[in-house]
Amino acid sequence: MKSGKQIIHDYKTRWQWLHAAEAGLYGLGVGVFVWFISENFWYAGFALIATLGVALLVIKPWKLTLERVSHYIDEHLSVAEFSSSLMLASQTHLTGLAQLQQYKVSERLHKHLKQLPTTTNIKKASIIAILLIVFGFVASQLGLFDKTGFDPATPEAQIITFKPADSITTDYKAPVLKSQRVTIAYPTYTRKSSQTRTDMNIKSVEGSQIFWKLTFDGAVEKVIIEGLGDDVEMKVSAAASQNDSDNLKERTSASKPAISVFKGVYTPKTSSYYNFRFTDSLGFSYVSDLYAIEITEDKAPEVEIKGLEQFSSFEVFEPKDIDFKTEINDDFGIAAAAIIATVSKGSGESVKFREERLDFDTAFAKGDKTATLSKNINLDALKMEPGD
Repeated sequence: MKSGKQIIHDYKTRWQWLHAAEAGLYGLGVGVFVWFISENFWYAGFALIATLGVALLVIKPWKLTLERVSHYIDEHLSVAEFSSSLMLASQTHLTGLAQLQQYKVSERLHKHLKQLPTTTNIKKASIIAILLIVFGFVASQLGLFDKTGFDPATPEAQIITFKPADSITTDYKAPVLKSQRVTIAYPTYTRKSSQTRTDMNIKSVEGSQIFWKLTFDGAVEKVIIEGLGDDVEMKVSAAASQNDSDNLKERTSASKPAISVFKGVYTPKTSSYYNFRFTDSLGFSYVSDLYAIEITEDKAPEVEIKGLEQFSSFEVFEPKDIDFKTEINDDFGIAAAAIIATVSKGSGESVKFREERLDFDTAFAKGDKTATLSKNINLDALKMEPGD
């Protein structure tokens, strides 16, 4: 049986790990929340680490000492008889009666200490983390947050030019495009962070989501993206960037047209051309030039099997082992690899099939773009019989 001091030490260690888990839950909740509203691994990772660090500094699990734990046990565990501090003393400095009490309490701690709950807020941290994750997911789906980041500077050659689609008097001042950006959110399997740019000509991977944001100086009623099969109507943004907000205050105070911010999202399936069309408050329409969306299909992994004959046969009493190597290459990384072996029994109309899923003998790191895997298959282990 463990000594009383060791029992208290193990209890202290478990308590410290629970505190660390509590801090980890806060960090996880904030990190996932930031990921949902920004779709940026760097922001999410920084938020997770920063929150974890702050939580650890507040909770301070390293300040939990044996003496403090002993005092807690005495206050909350009656069978300890306020003698748990004896567990921390050396027997050479105790009287015979104290040694007897130490042994008795040590046995009781061994039986009952695991049932004594610690004072952690692990449940509270779990609830907060779940709420943050759920709120982040819902906010992401509803577009409540601007996940495309800050407005990058727009080179003059990339600025969207709108031309009137209707006859307009020369003294009429049409709304002016103030800023533009497009964000490409790549699929998870690519392991690529979202990319924000100002060039409306887009090159993306199959399955990517495209987010547009256009900011106008003037009252704009509607913005439509044309040419994507079905027209995509951009939504009025409830939240503008900080620069937009400052400009809006200046123009409002000067009784000038307000800033209009529109956002749109689309998941293209094929390459195509598109343009923007907006309608101002007076019903006049304006059309932009054409822009290209170029979609690159996700290539199938390249698989090369070495050392395996197309047909192999074995005598009943000889070793029935098959050894081979497989080289796998994928442009975005390999997530998993396995072998599906089909065993047939019988012939003609009575033939039966069964499948066996076999793992390779060689391990590889998830996300590697190249892997060389080996496998030894023993046919007896597959319960194959003569004729199979």
